[in-house]
Amino acid sequence: MFAGCQQSFLDEQDEAEAELVLKKGKKITVDPSDLYGDLWVIQRNLKGIPKLYPLEYSVEFQDVVKEGIIDVTIPYLTASITTPEGDVIVPEGGGFPEWDDVPLLYDSEGEVYEVVGENVQEIEMGRLNLIRSGPEVLARRLEEVIKNFGDGTVSEVIRDYCGRLFMVRTDAALEQDMEDKPIDSPLENLAVYKELLAHGFHGELSFLKDNFKIKGRLDNISDWSQSEKPVEFMSLEEEQLFVANLCAACVSAGSDKTGTLTIDEICYLNEFMGIPGDECFYPVIEKTVRILNKTNKEQETVVKKYIDLSAFMYTRQKFWKTFVTIRTIDDSTDPWTYKDLGTYTIHKILKGNAAELDILLGTYRYTIDAPYKKKMDGFTNQADDYVQALELIHGNEEFMVWQMPNVDRSSSPFSYTAEEESHGNRPDGKGDDEEVATDDSSSGATGSKGSRGGGRRGRR
Repeated sequence: MFAGCQQSFLDEQDEAEAELVLKKGKKITVDPSDLYGDLWVIQRNLKGIPKLYPLEYSVEFQDVVKEGIIDVTIPYLTASITTPEGDVIVPEGGGFPEWDDVPLLYDSEGEVYEVVGENVQEIEMGRLNLIRSGPEVLARRLEEVIKNFGDGTVSEVIRDYCGRLFMVRTDAALEQDMEDKPIDSPLENLAVYKELLAHGFHGELSFLKDNFKIKGRLDNISDWSQSEKPVEFMSLEEEQLFVANLCAACVSAGSDKTGTLTIDEICYLNEFMGIPGDECFYPVIEKTVRILNKTNKEQETVVKKYIDLSAFMYTRQKFWKTFVTIRTIDDSTDPWTYKDLGTYTIHKILKGNAAELDILLGTYRYTIDAPYKKKMDGFTNQADDYVQALELIHGNEEFMVWQMPNVDRSSSPFSYTAEEESHGNRPDGKGDDEEVATDDSSSGATGSKGSRGGGRRGRR
């Protein structure tokens, strides 16, 4: 199960493979080893690339002993274990085995022993399991995003308090009781994530740069007083960093609202989505991996690809300069009103330095003590920070108001009309409109023209 290259659980499977029930009662047909064999914490470097151990194997096949070397990953053990090969000791509370102990985890064919699988740290993908919907669903969600931005009601696109793309309505739209809103649908955020990593602002989302002239500060700059820079004037390196900042926000919005995002979750998300694919906005790292052909038991090689975020850096500058006003109900008036308690930075609250607010807000904290700042570890840190900010604001949305920057609401610079799809003599209810059901029930709920409808989605 821990071979260096595993098949994505989105691949087509044989009829004989097991039917498993995933979250929300959804069923898909998969090979259990392909689905769950990879969903364990494994040892990685700061770029998110697995650390591989060269394991010798020996297996009898058609009365011939086949021998070779395969590359296997190193799992995080939750306790010391004893396998048929010997004792594997890890620190109390768990850890990665010593390099010399790795062969004790595997049998002669390169399969982990059962006792290993019983003592590994599993990964709960949670709502990120939405990517099982498949690429065609993400493609439709991406078009919904474009339609919502291009329905004539959006004057500017900015980033909100947790980095998401945020639609600023025109004055005319506000008069129609339409509200400013972010892309908050998990599936739509994952669709944007995939597109940005593939093409940046030079593919389906080019209108953000060309029409809306989206601009922003890079989240790692030391001087936040610098003016925001339009993407069209950014260098390639700056644009790649800015796109990564947006992608971290997309991952946070697509994940569960509580808990901690980990590097393993994001790396598996990329693998399941086929990232990097044939096109990538970032450099790509290629790694040759030796595997065991399960049919003829011969050693073979495959090439695994990883996004190279070596140049990525992250600090919490954005949260130092993102302000929210805390308010409470003033019941001394009739009718009652709100009264402001003060304005705080998100950083101060999440750092735990606003103790006077704990009774009102509950306890909110960063789940990662300090930014790792670099590479995929830094990207994970940023995505997790965004999850905590999202939970903070949404968990207290009646009593916490984000201080938006000044915006221009005069007119909309972008109009989009999707090409009408033709399904010929397709029966009603069949074909592309019949999507895989997910817990993304409110995606596209903007209340604007071109929306698929639905109510407002909370993250409580």
